[in-house]
Parts: sequence; C-alpha cells; structure tokens
Amino acid sequence: MRDNKIVNIRALAIIIVVLGHSIILYSTSWGFYQSVNKVIFLDKVKNIINLFQMPLFFSISGYLLYYQLNKNIEFKEFLIKKAKRLLIPFIIFGIFWMIPIKLLVNYPNYENLKFYQIVLKLLTGNDTGHLWYLPTLFLIFLLVVFIKKYFIKKSDILLIIFLFIISYFSSKFEINNYVKQTLFYSFYFYLGTLINKYQKTNLNIFILIILMILNILLFKYFSYLRIFEYILSGLIIILIYKIMPSRSCNIVNLISENSYGIYLLHSPLIYLTFTYLKDSNPLLVVFINFLVFGILSLLLSILIKKSKIKFVLGET
Repeated sequence: MRDNKIVNIRALAIIIVVLGHSIILYSTSWGFYQSVNKVIFLDKVKNIINLFQMPLFFSISGYLLYYQLNKNIEFKEFLIKKAKRLLIPFIIFGIFWMIPIKLLVNYPNYENLKFYQIVLKLLTGNDTGHLWYLPTLFLIFLLVVFIKKYFIKKSDILLIIFLFIISYFSSKFEINNYVKQTLFYSFYFYLGTLINKYQKTNLNIFILIILMILNILLFKYFSYLRIFEYILSGLIIILIYKIMPSRSCNIVNLISENSYGIYLLHSPLIYLTFTYLKDSNPLLVVFINFLVFGILSLLLSILIKKSKIKFVLGET
C-alpha cells in the first residue's frame, strides 16, 4: 500500500536540503567560501534548516525501516541490499561527479593533493562533502538492525533512550567522522521508525516527554542551547509527520521519486556559483543554485533512472 504521507515528507525533505545547500554561502558557519554580500535573513534561515533538515532525512529512512522489520528480514541479505543502495552511489558519485567538479573549480581543500589522496579523504570521511550521509546511513542501518535483532528486541522505549544517550554524548568522542555521525543521527533514525509504528497513538509524545526529562538530567554536560536544540528538533519532526496530508500530486510524486538522485547530483553544482559568482547578487546566486541546479538535478536523475546505468543510483 502506497504511503502518500511519507512521499510528501520525502519531497519536502529534499526541497529543504536543496534550499539549505543553495544558501549556505551566506551562512556565518560556512568556512570554505566567503562572499562580500552578507544576507542576515538567509543566515537565519540556514540556522533554522540546520536544526532539522538531516534529522528529518534520517527519520524518513527509519520510518521506512518499520515496514522491513515486519518482514523478519535476514540480517546478511539486508546489509548487502543496503550496501548496493548506499555505498555504490557513494563511491561512483564521489569519484566521477563530486571530485571532478571540485577539481574543475580548484576546490581549496584539494590543493597540492594527488587524485588518490583526494579519493582516500573521501573514503575515510575526512572530506566527503554532502556524501557523508550515505556511509553514515549504512552504518545506522547496521547499528539499529543489529541491536534490534540480537539485543533489544521488544522494548522500543529502551532502545530509543539508548540511542538518545549515545547521540547526546557523540560529540565528546574522538572517533572517525562516519562513526560520530552514526552515533548522533541514529536516534532520529529510530524516532522515524517509532513515528510509523505508533502514528495512531500518542506514544510519540510520551517518548518525547521522557527524552525531555533526560535532557534535564543530563544538562550539566552541555549548554541549555544544546538541550533546546534536541527538544525542538524532535518536536519539529513529530509535528511534520502529524500535519503532513495523506494526499499527494504529480509534481510532489516526481520530486519524491527522484529525491535520492537530486541529493547526489545537486550539491557539487553549487561550487560553480560559489567559485565564479560568489560576489554576485544573492538573488541571482540563490536562483541558480535552487531552481536552475535543482531542476537540472531532477532531470538528470530522471534520465539516469531510465537508462542502463541506473545501478549508479543503487537501483537494479
């Protein structure tokens, strides 16, 4: 049965991600390129987007995992399937799309590096650009399904609390970037699973209350701002799932169906404007990044999915 609600949320999520990438040049937290134009409004919008864009993205995968868990999946077969879906596109789009575009515009972090060194930085998580999401999601699938299958099999509340705690303290660990991101986002991933499982009940709110209490108990380890961000991001995600309508339309379906391809293709393109138009009118830069490159990424995704090389998107 088609779940139009998640179709709509997936379309919303990719639009938000594309917008976030399109305006990142004007974010004060962006360190690679600097524009002479300072746009306070876009800086604030980017801060708001950062609060929930990736947690929402990970929650979608967790939401869809619920359907697979009900099928009593075989662990090894499941991981092979996810590796094809996530790691093949990671390698192909990293080596043959993102890196060439960044080399074309003389990306600062590639200066004086040989090609194999650049690829090594990609694979080890030291400079992955937007592609960090793919190996991180694979590791989250590995972590959550393994725990769910062999350790915490029935207690959803116990598992979400465990994932919340490791997420809460992940920034304190001196570990590989992929592992750190896995620990941080696994909570939001499984929150999506519970939203699907208990969407007809109020258990989501009950879980959020428990996590708010945990936030208060753990506040001495982080600032009140960090606590506020955890609570607010969780509320935003639950609210989006609550209010999202169950009816969809053709354009939303098209965006949703190609959201993966858009994600893979779009971000490297913005380095063209960041290199050659960074000091141009912000409206022009955002227009090109969001609409022109967004539509181009959509069209390329459609073409790839209809071609013989659709395997690069993890499809068979």
